[in-house]
Amino acid sequence: MKFKIKKVNIAKRMRKEWRWTLYGRNGKVIATSGSETYHNRQDCLDTISLIKGSVNRAEVVIIDGIIEVPYNPKGL
Repeated sequence: MKFKIKKVNIAKRMRKEWRWTLYGRNGKVIATSGSETYHNRQDCLDTISLIKGSVNRAEVVIIDGIIEVPYNPKGL
């Protein structure tokens, strides 16, 4: 797995900020910072360090059964 960070232009804020993406060995995206952006590169790298450090300690929760999600074609 590998993390990549990049500086992106946030049009609404009129400035560039940092985001991270985690890729699996197959090159597919596993996780991203999503809408979370970082004002400076070091904050982004610090968050990656926190994620890397907590992965081995993360609790795994198994949910048995099927989760029903109501169908909503309009996304409401």
